[in-house]
Amino acid sequence: MRIDRVIDGGLCAGCGLCASVLGAPRGRMNLDQNGYLRPAINGDLSKAENELLSRVCPGGRLAYQSGGRPFETIWGPVLDAFVGFATEPRLRLQASSGGALSALATHMLESGQASYVVHVGADPETPWLNQTSESTTAPEILERAGSRYAPSAPLADILQRLQQPGRAVVIGKPCDIAALRMYCRENPSVADRIAGMFTFLCGGVPSRRGVELILARMRVDPRDVISFRFRGYGWPGRACATLKTGEQKSLTYAETWGGILTHHVQKRCKICPDGTGMFGDVACGDAWHLDSRGRPLFDENEGRSLMIARTAAGASILAAAAKAGRIAIERTSLESMTQMQPGQIRRTQLTLSRLTAMAVLGRPTPSFTGLRLLRAARRAGLLANIKSFLGALRRVLRGQL
Repeated sequence: MRIDRVIDGGLCAGCGLCASVLGAPRGRMNLDQNGYLRPAINGDLSKAENELLSRVCPGGRLAYQSGGRPFETIWGPVLDAFVGFATEPRLRLQASSGGALSALATHMLESGQASYVVHVGADPETPWLNQTSESTTAPEILERAGSRYAPSAPLADILQRLQQPGRAVVIGKPCDIAALRMYCRENPSVADRIAGMFTFLCGGVPSRRGVELILARMRVDPRDVISFRFRGYGWPGRACATLKTGEQKSLTYAETWGGILTHHVQKRCKICPDGTGMFGDVACGDAWHLDSRGRPLFDENEGRSLMIARTAAGASILAAAAKAGRIAIERTSLESMTQMQPGQIRRTQLTLSRLTAMAVLGRPTPSFTGLRLLRAARRAGLLANIKSFLGALRRVLRGQL
């Protein structure tokens, strides 16, 4: 799908790869009127540029290639899976879900496998929003640890960053990593500059408006905020705004993510079949404990991460980090993973029904190949798919999808 049709159809994921491919000043990322990061492209694109972007843009296309790896219908490639946490106590406390991703990044730096980590942290000027940064030390990784439930475009200058000496670890949303993986197929020399692609289980990208509503619920003037975190300092942890006066205002995870941010997630995320990071080397997320009925618990506890090796490189990284004492791990099963993350499972199962509703109504519809969506839909059952299809029809007609 051409990039202009992706943007006009509301399918942009906001990863920023197109801006990096075109380079400044031809391509850049701006917050649009709805509070999402979207590309601003100066001048007409050549045929070659249009063709390249149509092959690597995750808004219009996800093309998974297994390379012979086993593929579980819902979870995708799972070479190994663990539950565990960062052994560094501060990192486990400060991060969002046990600190596994940050611990793996630290291991990559200190073992010499990577020279720097490209990831997202708080914007110093607007701390409730995001900024892509490079970390080269463990303290820098610790400072930027934690979920950032606001628009981010970590690929907006990724090709320029990768030109420097050394190899990088890139941490991003599943769509970011999918875009980078697809681009590396087009340009293998870029893949040689990357030591690892890490991602996380994602529920979608909220808008700037969603974050501003959190501040309003806290009764905080954004101009008075000097630091802001969405989670962490506990698990799941509270959203916390620190003011110039030193006062702190906070809300629970249920109040922020469940009560506000989920209602401001961009359209592309609502039809995403890959919230679990199938294109990464390693994907991590919350390894929620379960109640007596087998449902996830969100009570405060010590952080615990689910860690999934998606590639042989990812499996090697996890094993080496555990051997080095960076992470504590215990092997887990697909059944346990499914119980910990039922929302991700349901979303993948119902993706095909939502895409069908969009296609029936003549809306631009992404192409998802290699993701076994028909098999996933069958697991949900006929009734669930019919309900999902009819619900998606209504939302598309109302402009609410």
